[in-house]
Amino acid sequence: QFKTKAKAEKWASDEFSGSNKQGEDYFKLSPALRRQLVEVAPLLKTHKLTLQEVVDFAVPRLRPEGGKMTVFELVKEMVTSKQARFERGKYREKSLWDFRNRARRFAEFFEDSLVRDLTKGDIKAWVQSLELSGRSNQNYLNNVSEILKHAKQSRLIVENPLDYLTDLERKELCGSGQTTEPAILTVKEAQLLLNGAYERSDLGLLPVIVLGLFCGLRTEEIKRLDWKDVHLEDDTPFVTVGANIAKKQRIRNVDIPKNAISWLSLCRREDGEIIHSPYESYFYRRLHRLLSHVGISEKAENGDLKTKWGNNAMRHSFGTYHFACHGNSLETSRLLGHKGNDQVLFAHYRALAKKTDGEKYFAIKPSASTAKVVEISR
Repeated sequence: QFKTKAKAEKWASDEFSGSNKQGEDYFKLSPALRRQLVEVAPLLKTHKLTLQEVVDFAVPRLRPEGGKMTVFELVKEMVTSKQARFERGKYREKSLWDFRNRARRFAEFFEDSLVRDLTKGDIKAWVQSLELSGRSNQNYLNNVSEILKHAKQSRLIVENPLDYLTDLERKELCGSGQTTEPAILTVKEAQLLLNGAYERSDLGLLPVIVLGLFCGLRTEEIKRLDWKDVHLEDDTPFVTVGANIAKKQRIRNVDIPKNAISWLSLCRREDGEIIHSPYESYFYRRLHRLLSHVGISEKAENGDLKTKWGNNAMRHSFGTYHFACHGNSLETSRLLGHKGNDQVLFAHYRALAKKTDGEKYFAIKPSASTAKVVEISR
């Protein structure tokens, strides 16, 4: 096969030398390692894998670039980072509280387990052990997903095990995802709530109720607003929800309807916070007093007032009545700060209401006797 005898002899010599070298290298291995190679060779052949392929797959998973870290250490690192962001005013207290409490349960369960060793089955078993509702399970899965996303970005894991959670498994843990119609305030309830907030000016909630009912702002957004963000003197009055306030930094201007202007004029300040809320429970304690004052509580069934109050009751009411009144789902979604389309509106933020109900809702104004500007408590 070679043109000359010399070339053939050189090839043979090289092959012989290489074979000797491989033999020498093989016998330099420990007896235990040689036995392992011999034992796995049939398995590699059966699955048509090379030893190099197996090594390339295993090394980054068993010896990740980011090193070894326990679940407890990872959660502690993330909580510390979020705490620092909160102290700089870049993270919300409620978000910190939610993450810290859910992540703590995750960390306490897996504790000294290495992050790299977590499997989909481990996480499923943990969620099932919580024995919570489907909605709560989804919240915990979202929390764990954030933790594992950070782990992947930190090169602690190569793959996020939750990426392999099938739709069927997710439904098993969280339910079908079908949502019930959101609870909203009736027009009568909204009127009672506004009147009550006016009467109980010591609670300082009137501007919060107005912006929640008629502008659809989130409670957490209102708690971070300043009066300078409320532009009542403009030709078309609006409130600005800045990037440092809006959820997911979706900055937006929200129109203030005429009836809301009437209410806001009763409590308007030139500057300062819309509501003073120095700690998480401060606002909700005041709200609970107001709800009790007007006969709407978390479990109220007072006459025809059967609303089950939730954190989004005012926002859901706005979404429902605004769409009923104007029939423009995209505009309602824009004002609510939803991204892109009206899918979220129809899935979570709208109950059925007649156009006449929407018109009555946005016609709720202060009565003639409610004409005095109130001093909003700080």
